[in-house]
Amino acid sequence: MSKTGNTTISNSELESLREKELILQELQKTAKIGWWKVNFETHEIQCSDYVVDILGLKGNTLTTNQVLNLINEKYRQRVSANLPHLRNQNFYDEIFPIMTRFGEMWIHSKIGNRVIEEDGTVTATGYSKILEEEENILISKAREENQLKELMLRQYSLSQSLSKFLKNPDSDQVITDTLKEVLKQFDGDRTYIFKYDKKKDTQSCIYEATKPGVQPEIDTLQDMDSNHIGWWSKQILNNIPIIINHLDELPPEAETDRQVLARQNIASLLVIPLASSDGIWGYMGIDIVNRPRLWTHIDKEWFFAISNIINICIELRTSEREAREQQQYLQKLYDHIPIGYLRLQLIYDENGQPCDFKYLDSNPAFNRISGTPPNYFDGKNAKDFGIEDPESLLRLHNIVLQKQATESTRFMEKTGLQYRLTLYSPGENEVVALFTDITEQQKAIKALRHSEEALRNIYKNIPVGIEIYDKNGDLLDLNDIEAEMFGFNRKEDVLGVNLFENPNLPADKLEELRQGKEIMFPLIYKFSKIDKVYYSTKYTGSKNLTVKGTCLYDTNHNVENYLLIVIDNTEAFENYRKIEEFETLFNNIAEFSKVGICRWNPLQKTFFGSDVWFYNLNQQPRHVQDIEDVHEFVCPEDTVKLQGFHQQVLEGKSREFADEVRVRVGQEWRWLRVRFKVKEYNPQNEIIEVIGLNIDITESKETEQHLLKAKLRAEESDRLKSAFLANMSHEIRTPLNAIVGFSALVAETESIEEREQYLSVIQKNNELLLQLISDILDLSKIEAGTFDISLAVFDVNNLCKEVVCLHTMKLTTEDVTLSFEEHIPRCFIYSDRNRIAQILSNFINNALKFTEKGSIRLGYHVTGERIEFHVQDTGIGIPEENIGHVFERFVKLNSFIRGTGLGLPICKSIIEKLGGEIGVESTVGKGSRFWFSLPYNPTMEPKEIDEQALFLPD
Repeated sequence: MSKTGNTTISNSELESLREKELILQELQKTAKIGWWKVNFETHEIQCSDYVVDILGLKGNTLTTNQVLNLINEKYRQRVSANLPHLRNQNFYDEIFPIMTRFGEMWIHSKIGNRVIEEDGTVTATGYSKILEEEENILISKAREENQLKELMLRQYSLSQSLSKFLKNPDSDQVITDTLKEVLKQFDGDRTYIFKYDKKKDTQSCIYEATKPGVQPEIDTLQDMDSNHIGWWSKQILNNIPIIINHLDELPPEAETDRQVLARQNIASLLVIPLASSDGIWGYMGIDIVNRPRLWTHIDKEWFFAISNIINICIELRTSEREAREQQQYLQKLYDHIPIGYLRLQLIYDENGQPCDFKYLDSNPAFNRISGTPPNYFDGKNAKDFGIEDPESLLRLHNIVLQKQATESTRFMEKTGLQYRLTLYSPGENEVVALFTDITEQQKAIKALRHSEEALRNIYKNIPVGIEIYDKNGDLLDLNDIEAEMFGFNRKEDVLGVNLFENPNLPADKLEELRQGKEIMFPLIYKFSKIDKVYYSTKYTGSKNLTVKGTCLYDTNHNVENYLLIVIDNTEAFENYRKIEEFETLFNNIAEFSKVGICRWNPLQKTFFGSDVWFYNLNQQPRHVQDIEDVHEFVCPEDTVKLQGFHQQVLEGKSREFADEVRVRVGQEWRWLRVRFKVKEYNPQNEIIEVIGLNIDITESKETEQHLLKAKLRAEESDRLKSAFLANMSHEIRTPLNAIVGFSALVAETESIEEREQYLSVIQKNNELLLQLISDILDLSKIEAGTFDISLAVFDVNNLCKEVVCLHTMKLTTEDVTLSFEEHIPRCFIYSDRNRIAQILSNFINNALKFTEKGSIRLGYHVTGERIEFHVQDTGIGIPEENIGHVFERFVKLNSFIRGTGLGLPICKSIIEKLGGEIGVESTVGKGSRFWFSLPYNPTMEPKEIDEQALFLPD
């Protein structure tokens, strides 16, 4: 048994292999064929035993140089030139004579396969066959003739392509035509050129030519991911041509590439990398569709040549285009550069001394600076313009000799421009003058100097303190205001103090400043913290300051300085405090007096109103842009007036407005007096400033209404008094006349019956006159405020019975009954018994006057802490429209009934003084019910009287 690696081979199998090897060797000898393998890294060739035997070699390995030395020297150069291509292509097929141990013999050598190992080593295997002499001669002649014809045709085609490329500026068309010609020569189906975009890592087809009937692919082959076809890209970018006779020749790692080619029906292809000085930029290829193709050595060589020529043409046209673009760029730069250019050539006499100079060239910038037309000087001599200045010629001559540039600043009188003149010599006898317009620069320098001076003045006089510290926080400088602000005698005394050690500055703010942040904060600066500790100062107490700090950076953005700006707000704070006090006082006055103010600009849509302004309009204070936004609760009629004024203001037709408006607040109306005035009218600058105020005059309006009502009442009272006086004269004379007249009759008559009758009339008129005088006296006391009330506890039931009994006697007809009803068994109140009796008597007397039949009922009832008395009749009743006037003074609803019209008003005054209420309910034709109510204490007894517990008004 024999072992090979991990495999065990039996003796019988080993013998079989040896037998097959002997048979193979015999067949090789018979066929006169042997194999070889070349390593392109070591340049060594390993040969089969037959090759070793036929060449008479001592071993199976020899170098490429050893093989070349065996080849006939007429063919050696050709074979030597083709041998390196085996490294980059999978095609090699040649016939040449070689020296063997039997003499010189012709062999046919052909490559079988080319392999790239994992370590990058390239190897190729092939075979060599010994040819018969006659076969060698015939094959060689035929091949050489065919190759010669084919080469002549291809060389002609190539020369035509080059001629077209040189004559035709449209390189794209020439390249496309050349690709079409390649198709014909190689009987191909598609030729193309791809270009790589290394930034995007993609490739795109830029040229394509196809055989009729073959689908073009250029549109679908744009921006292809180079990584998707990795094997293909790796080969091309490593400058390795891709030569495929059949897709099956592709290695396993090229499966994705094979699928891409198969989708295009490509069966065979030949691809050559295209390189420039910057490396591989693309590739050129030819495809054979739907059929395999065995590429010959001539095919490969010729395609290599064509691709290289096209590559050179493309690079040439690219260089031409870049040169043309560069030339155009330089021309534009020359035409538009703001520096004037003038090229001069010195002219010398026969003694070699400069006698003149010639203007060779100038650009537009020179014409602008010099104020001359284009090409004004070009091609002319200085003497043509009358310029003969030996000193200038000598200076130009020295510049040419010394090859040193000179600079000077000059002024062009013609254009009024300042310029910097630079002279240098670019070559023999030539001088270039460069004119740089520095007019604006000089102005800028002047402005900069002015700005620097202004900044110095600002730094010195600005009304804020400025402190500058270095990057470590040490004080470098400060202005005079700062020294005065902090009470330094000399600012030199505080230079060097450290910013970060100032005990008055907050540590967190200093830390933010260290971190490069801007800081700004208010500060109460206490001099007691720093005096003689941080620095000496002449101040005591404190100051209200605003401090702003920032960092100053160098060109590398490193902190170079710290800058502090300090504003003394001490005086401003005091002024602000006074203003706030005044505003508070003003707002309090405005709120107390209900006066609102506003400012409005209808063009800029800005509005300000005080809180009272909004409150008066039943609105909450808020930000609004238009004054009409707060008119929600204004009466619509008044809103129309306000809108009309606003429109007139915009049109410039009105400047003032004053009126009263109503504002709805709940279910009531509030009255405002509104005034507006246009303070500034400048619509061209969008300024129409309107100021206004509104005043709540609701109370004034109410007072006005009360006064008006009082006036009307007073006028009515005067009218009623006049009527009363007229009526009183009648009311008083009537009973007096009766008394006087019937008193005389009593004295004259002797009849007892008549005398009693006369005395009865006199008695009634006496009572009537007495009641009239009593009412007048009570009214006078009420108006004079001397009306007396006598309070005591009394029995209500007894009082009512007495009143009913007294007036029952006055009944003159049986059609009317008077009764006391609706009462409780026992009731006592603390009040004026006589006045209550007076009121009840008045109610009953009125009822007797207007009740012809039916009933008059007196009663009372108790409800809680109130007791209500009433007198109800079945008389004629009171019309509804007159009920509200029955308790008014001097009012008589029926002028034909005797009376003064004072009884019920007096009753009302008495009840109000006793802390009660009085009223009437009546229906015409059914009767009336007069009532009054008084405070009532249900525990009241005659022997238990606590006057403090009783409710009695003053």
